[in-house]
Parts: sequence; structure tokens; C-alpha cells
Amino acid sequence: MLESEIMSFRDKVKELDLPNSNLFLIKEVSDFNGTHRILYRDNDIGREVATFTPRSLTKSSKQVTLITDLVLTGSQVIRALKFYLKGEGSRPSDNYFNLTKEDHTNLFNIFLELETLNICTVLYTKDAIRKIEEELQVTLGNQIVVNVVNGRDIGDNAFFGSTTKINQRDKSIITDLLLDELALSNLYDHLSYSGTYVKFKDENEINKINLVARYQSLPKKSFGFLTCSTKSEEHCKPFNRILELADK
Repeated sequence: MLESEIMSFRDKVKELDLPNSNLFLIKEVSDFNGTHRILYRDNDIGREVATFTPRSLTKSSKQVTLITDLVLTGSQVIRALKFYLKGEGSRPSDNYFNLTKEDHTNLFNIFLELETLNICTVLYTKDAIRKIEEELQVTLGNQIVVNVVNGRDIGDNAFFGSTTKINQRDKSIITDLLLDELALSNLYDHLSYSGTYVKFKDENEINKINLVARYQSLPKKSFGFLTCSTKSEEHCKPFNRILELADK
């Protein structure tokens, strides 16, 4: 994520934040994920963030807007919407907004009347947007459209296997190292880490690794060694990853 893209996302949320604007987040503010961290950089938006809840959506609306910093596969958004609309699939670690059975019913009825679900984001893939739209159409039995109002399509560059930002020679070197248990062990011998490091079963598993650098963090499914410091220098590491509530 570029700083200019983060600023554009923040400014777009500010532009959209009008009375009855129907903005909502996937998770409670207490989750303090990448979306929350970006929004709280602006004092004016920060005062409003707690009001961006699914319960705040109004009846007879034609459009609502989901605020989220990253939409790569669509799976997180799909699972959250299934919970909010049907009360299905929630785990304690999800930190979704608490809803009553009546809330779920009301939200489902609100979405039945929608023409468009807007998504305001920083980075996304068209494949993820398509999957969200298809899942919503099946769930609701209508032709709701999912529309991106802010964000950059990063396409195939979201994942290690499909990115064109790393050439095939370098991909092969990285893949060979990660699949060689001795070489991987030697790498981690020089790094400071807690717990056990991730071992990969095959090339397909490596190809699914997420390459996106989020604001102040890396996604959960990224290369773990990128967040490790060296044993000789505590502060020498490429990236930080702020742990999610489920990781603590």
C-alpha cells in the first residue's frame, strides 16, 4: 500500500461520511485492524468510526458502502456478510458486531432492497469482487451489484505464484529454499522468532502466499521470515506484523 493510496482511501471515507450515508465496517472497533488504524489517523473520521456498524444501515436504501482496507480473495467479506445476513459462521475470534436475531432479519431485509453494495478500499482484486457479488446474489436471490468506489486493482500481483513483480528465476530460488528443510532451518538459525516457523508442503502452498504489505502490518498468510529480526540486531527486520486478536 502506498501512502498516497492510504490517504486517498481516508479522504474518500471522509467524503462519503454524510448523514444517512450507510457506511459500515466488517469488525468491531476493538479489533483495531488495518482499516481501523488508517481511519484513526484522521481525528474527524476517528470520531465517527464507532458509528460505522451494520446496525446503522437504514431501510429502503438502494446503496450501502463497506469500508475495508483490503479485499484480496473475498472470503473474509463473504463470511462476514453471511454472519450479518443469516447469523451463520461466526467464531469468537472474528470480533464481529454483536447482533440479535431481529438484527439479522432486519439486515437481510435491508439487503434484499439494495441495488448496489459499494466497497471503499485501498487494494482489491477483481476476482474477489466477482466472488462477493456472486455469493450475495445467491444468498439474496436478486441481482445486487458490487461496485468499487475507491481502491487499486492489484490483480495477479497479490500472490507469490502469480505475481509478475518477481521473475521466475528468483521465484525458483525462493521456492527451492523454502522446500529444503535444512536450508530453511539454517535461515531461521540466524533469525529471532517465537514458537515454530512455518514449513511448506509443496510449491502450490508457497504460491498462495500473500505478498501485500498492509498499513503497519503484513497479512497473516505472508512469508513469516519477513517479520523476523536477526539474532545479532533486534531492530533489523524488513516488516512488522501487528498481531490480530485471534493470534494473541
